[in-house]
Amino acid sequence: MSIFSKSKLAIAIVSLTAVPLLVACFDVENFDVAKASHPRLLIDDFEDGTPTPTSALFASWKCYPFNNELATLSCDIAPGYESNFAYALTFDVTSPSTPSNDGFGAGLGVVPPVGTVDLSSYETVHFSAKFAVGSPAPPPPAPLLETTFEVGMNCNKVQTGFIRGGFSVTHRFIPTEDWQSFVFARADFAQPKWQPLQMSVENRNRCPTLVDMLNFNVQVTLDPGQSAAGTLTIDNVWLE
Repeated sequence: MSIFSKSKLAIAIVSLTAVPLLVACFDVENFDVAKASHPRLLIDDFEDGTPTPTSALFASWKCYPFNNELATLSCDIAPGYESNFAYALTFDVTSPSTPSNDGFGAGLGVVPPVGTVDLSSYETVHFSAKFAVGSPAPPPPAPLLETTFEVGMNCNKVQTGFIRGGFSVTHRFIPTEDWQSFVFARADFAQPKWQPLQMSVENRNRCPTLVDMLNFNVQVTLDPGQSAAGTLTIDNVWLE
């Protein structure tokens, strides 16, 4: 569901003592000013075994369906990536019997306790993920039938008006049945093109300052009456 250039400051440390004057030599170490100004923000590693995030900026994880009243889903703690725990979304979606161009799916997201959070000082989004197909399996990649995964930042307060799915900037990723680690540049996140109302450039740039959910979505394109099931598991979600 990626970078940046950073200036380096070389620091040479010289140690002085009383007479006689002694100079101690040390290796020069690179110091990343940007990282010092914006340290890593661990949103959740799930190692407490609960859906309460590690970061106090967020209140809880939740799962949800979209464009589908026939969906069944759950989200819960699961075995982690080289760790004890992760978080998993298990879904089963069915398209209505009448034809539709809508994608159907489900997602899991983490929300602030109130209002919005400003994530604009962080340049990259990091997480690990894997996907296990269920029964029935989602359709294989095809011109009109495919499964897509997105990590996104919802920012519904950035623009007046309403749009289904909410205003957001997203980035697509393709997990496999084995764990993979992903790093995406926040600057490469973009508003989904399927949304009929596109934000201005100014509002797209403001979106990361008014985040009301960080989410991971699975979307499947189905023929009428077709179903698909699977489990998306994530771990070690952090920003830097």
